[in-house]
Amino acid sequence: MYSCTSVHVYQFAIYSYIYFTMQIKKIKKKLLLQYLVDTHLALYIPNKVQIASLLLTQPTMLTTLHGINTTIQKSASVLQIVRSTSTFLLAAKTIMSASRGAATDITSKQTTPSIWNIVPMGPPDPILGIGVAFKKDPDTSKINVGIGAYRDDNGKPWVLPTVKEAQRRIVEKNLDMEYAPIEGLDSFNKAAMKLLYGEHNPLLEQKRIVCLQSLSGTGSLSVAAHFLAQYVKNKNVYVSKPTWSNHYGIFQTAGFTVSEYRYWDPNTNGLNYDGMIQDIQSFQENSIIILHACAHNPTGVDPTKEQWQGILQAIQKGNHIAIIDCAYQGFASGDPDHDAYAVRLFAEHHHPVFVCHSFAKNFGLYGQRVGSISTICKDHDEYARLDSQLKIVARRLYSSPPLHGARIVAEILNDPTLYEQWLQEVSTMANRIRSVRQALHDELKNLGSE
Repeated sequence: MYSCTSVHVYQFAIYSYIYFTMQIKKIKKKLLLQYLVDTHLALYIPNKVQIASLLLTQPTMLTTLHGINTTIQKSASVLQIVRSTSTFLLAAKTIMSASRGAATDITSKQTTPSIWNIVPMGPPDPILGIGVAFKKDPDTSKINVGIGAYRDDNGKPWVLPTVKEAQRRIVEKNLDMEYAPIEGLDSFNKAAMKLLYGEHNPLLEQKRIVCLQSLSGTGSLSVAAHFLAQYVKNKNVYVSKPTWSNHYGIFQTAGFTVSEYRYWDPNTNGLNYDGMIQDIQSFQENSIIILHACAHNPTGVDPTKEQWQGILQAIQKGNHIAIIDCAYQGFASGDPDHDAYAVRLFAEHHHPVFVCHSFAKNFGLYGQRVGSISTICKDHDEYARLDSQLKIVARRLYSSPPLHGARIVAEILNDPTLYEQWLQEVSTMANRIRSVRQALHDELKNLGSE
C-alpha cells in the first residue's frame, strides 16, 4: 500500500491532468517523465510513471487527509470513468475538484514558520572542530595539534601491540554480542579498580568502592553530574582555569553553575598553588571541585605530592565533594602507579570523591569509549545505595556500555604477560611525548620565540 498525504493527492491529480492533456496533444512521454522527475513526483509513484495502473489498484489515492471521504464513497462511478482510458482526463479533473479545498488549506500551512526556526546555529566544537578542519586541509605538511591522540614518528595513529594481541584472542573466543549489564563488564571493572587504586588496596578487599563501566571520560563525568544533581543541594561546580572545555558543558547541562579557581600562573609557567588554595577555602560548603589526576589538560602542570596533600586538606575543611578526572594515567610520568597518587590519597583518607577514569589515551582506544566511574563508600549499606542509584543514572543516559573495548582492556590487565608489555608501551609513549615536547620547545627557542 502507498501512503500519501493530501498534498501528494493534489499533486497526483495535477500531474495526471497534465499527462493526459499531453497525450491528447501527442507530446512524447519522455518529456513528461523528465518533468515528473524534476518535480519529484517520481518519489511517490513507483515503476517510473505507471499513473493509470496505480490509480486503478490503489483507490486510497483518491482521498485526502482532510476528510474527503465522499470521493471513496463515490469511487464506483469514478473508477468506471478511470477504467476508460479515453476519458481518464475526466477522472483527473474530478480528483482535482475534490482536492482543491484541502490543497488551499495545505498551501497556507506550508507558509507557516517551522517550529525549529527558534533553533540557532551551534558553534563548532573548539577541539573536535580542529580535526574536521585538519582533514579538509590539502597541505601535505600539515600537523594536527588539536586533538589529544598519540601519533607515531610519521604522524599516524598507533595501535598498541598489546591491543592487537588482545583483539586476536577475543576473536578466537567467539564471544557473544549480548547487552552488557548496566554496570558493565565485571572483569573490566575489577581490573580498572586495581589499576586505579592499587592491587592490594584494603578498600577493594572490603568491597567499599562502587565501580561502573562508562563511556570513557565524558560518559563517566556525565553520570557523576546527573547523580550529584539529584542529591547535592549546592549547585556550584568549580573547575581549574583553564580546564578541558567539555567540563563546562557537562555540568551546565546537568543544572550546575560552573565557575573557576586559579590554577595556571602565566608569570611562572607553573601552578598557582597559593591562589588555588585561597579559592578553595572561599567556596561555599559542599561545593563540587573538579581536579585533574595527572597530565593536567591543557597546561600539563600537576601539583607535587606535598601540594596534593594541601589541596586535600583544603577540600576536607570545606566538606567539598571532589571529582577527579583521570584521563591520562601513565602518560604524565610513564608509571601508572605514580600518576594515580592523587586518587589513592583521597581514597586513603576516605574523602567523598568520584573518580572518572578514561582508557582512551593510555590504551589508544579513542573510538571504543572505554572508561569507569568509581566512588568510595563508608560501609556496605552505603555501597548498596550508591551502586543502585548510579545504575539508575547510567540506565537513563546510555542503558549499558559497549563490550568490545572493555574486553580488550580486561584481557590486557588480567593477563600478566600482556600487562607487563602494556606497561612498557605506556612508558614508551610517555617518554616520546616528553622528547617531542622538548624538541618543539628547543626549536621554537632557536627561532626566537620566548
